[in-house]
Amino acid sequence: MEKRLNKMKFYEPACKLAETIFSISPPKGIKKRYEEAIKFSHLNVTPVGAFSLALQAALLVITIPIILAIAFDLLYPALFLLILIFGAVVFYLLYDYPFHYASVFRINASAEMTLCILYMATSMKISPNLERAIDYAARNLRGPLAYDLKLLLWSVLTGKESMEKALDTFIDKWKRDNEEFTEAIYLVKESSYRTAAKRDEILSEAIRVILDGTKERMRAFARELTTPVTAINALVILLPLIGIVFFPLMSIFLPELIQPLTLAVGYTILLPLVAYFLMKSYLEKRPYTFHQPDITRHPKFREKKFIFKELYLTLLIFGITAYLGVSLLLPIEARFTSEQLYLSFIITCGIALGVVYYSFSIITGKLKLRDEIARIESELPEALVQVGTKLSLGLPLEKVLEETAPKIKHLSISKFLHEITHNIRSLHMTFEQAVFDKTRGAINFYPSTMLAAIMKAITEIYRKGTEIVSKSMMAVSMFLKNIHSVEEDLKTMLSEVTSSMHLQTILLAPLSAGVVVALAALITEMILVLGGAAKLYEGIGGYGALSTAGSGILTGFINTEKIIPVHFFQIIVGIYLIEIVILMSIFISRIENGEENILKFRLIARRVLFAMVVYVIITVGIYSALSGMMKVMWLK
Repeated sequence: MEKRLNKMKFYEPACKLAETIFSISPPKGIKKRYEEAIKFSHLNVTPVGAFSLALQAALLVITIPIILAIAFDLLYPALFLLILIFGAVVFYLLYDYPFHYASVFRINASAEMTLCILYMATSMKISPNLERAIDYAARNLRGPLAYDLKLLLWSVLTGKESMEKALDTFIDKWKRDNEEFTEAIYLVKESSYRTAAKRDEILSEAIRVILDGTKERMRAFARELTTPVTAINALVILLPLIGIVFFPLMSIFLPELIQPLTLAVGYTILLPLVAYFLMKSYLEKRPYTFHQPDITRHPKFREKKFIFKELYLTLLIFGITAYLGVSLLLPIEARFTSEQLYLSFIITCGIALGVVYYSFSIITGKLKLRDEIARIESELPEALVQVGTKLSLGLPLEKVLEETAPKIKHLSISKFLHEITHNIRSLHMTFEQAVFDKTRGAINFYPSTMLAAIMKAITEIYRKGTEIVSKSMMAVSMFLKNIHSVEEDLKTMLSEVTSSMHLQTILLAPLSAGVVVALAALITEMILVLGGAAKLYEGIGGYGALSTAGSGILTGFINTEKIIPVHFFQIIVGIYLIEIVILMSIFISRIENGEENILKFRLIARRVLFAMVVYVIITVGIYSALSGMMKVMWLK
């Protein structure tokens, strides 16, 4: 279970070690927040240990680099600022980790709440036993909510609490975060005391309550998200890209302040960090809705292999392109040529290519399976209706499945049913074995949590007769249709908010970056031409002392040695663009799909590739056109 909670392996031991070395108690208010987060998420740390680790780690990160920099005489303002920033980031990440972990715990649990009510309602239809319904939900869920349900059952089984008290404790914990979930739990609990007809009505009401509540939460989130999205677009993307065009000019007048390293730190580290924390703060408010298909239990992906082939190849792409770009740029001694600008794209495109390769390699072979499982889950209600209708005629389940599979062959779920009937007919398995056998069971090749839970319910109900199975299938089909309908409404609702962000990553951000780099290159070229003309004019003496003095002032005013090299400028803007597109893609994916890595990496790969193509085309196109026009004007 600890593995499922996904804790950082080193965090808990590191907190204990830090508390042993030098314990630092946090302020009273922070200590109380720590205690609440630790208790909520079952972290095995103390507030003193968590706070001590954050402070000690930050001091180490700041002190050791500064000592080394002083020893090697490398300490200068930009590096000192970078060390302080890195130390502050380390402190914040470790200080915030218990709160972040509690937030992730809450989010992951919220994603399972609808399924939890569905599973409990399904179990109550089989047998009106509350303890059995909770156990059924706990066994079929995979995340933090399953952990809490198992703790509830454990406290009942060990005699620490009665079922009533344990359930009330569970409800109190989640009431503040999701009131409709706790209301639905109350309804499920209430149904156990009613007649069969009334119980079905109450269970349907429990499903309706959780779905309506989820819909309202998501509608409110979509409304609230409009302003933050606009702010992120303006403050973190457009304004920095527009503002950076002035840095080549400012580097002439404020050479001590506007240095290449300062620009690099600001745009490739500081601004992406600001964007990350802004997006993170809004994502943690997202009312997560439904589970995502889980393919990790498929035989092909079940064993987690620690092979870093993709990472090695990605780093190799970075290394080769960086070496090639630098080796081609170094021999060019001019302050600026168009060749330098074009060659610098090798480095930027190499970084983008590495990101695209890594993202696609992560999802290779998984995306098709994920999409197939998603289709099967969406088709499950229709299949249940068809199977349930035939079962009502008194036919055996095995026969019904064999007849139904060919009739729905246009659906992906027909393959799953065909696999079951093949196991029954050819391998002489029972229905339960045909679905759940560890080696040949159909569920191994279609590892859907929802599908497995429904099949388990059908297996248990089937023992009570085909008529009961038929009615239960119809009811579960209606539950699933309602869930699917709400899910589609939520996607439509969110698409209205995310459409502007999609446009930002596809067009506006790369277009702005391309225009900025092209203008910066043009400005630099103009400054160098003016500087060269001033020196030439001064060298030939002009038209007397006054003109010579004027040219001297001009040459002093235009110091081309201090200007930021355009190829360096392009690399900074290109890296910043890649980082922002990645962050925006993660933001969009998390809003639309929740914690689903496959769709997230697919979106990152597509957006980075497209953004880089637009960026290069716009930069080269605008610079070539304007530079050509400027040369014509100079000749005139």
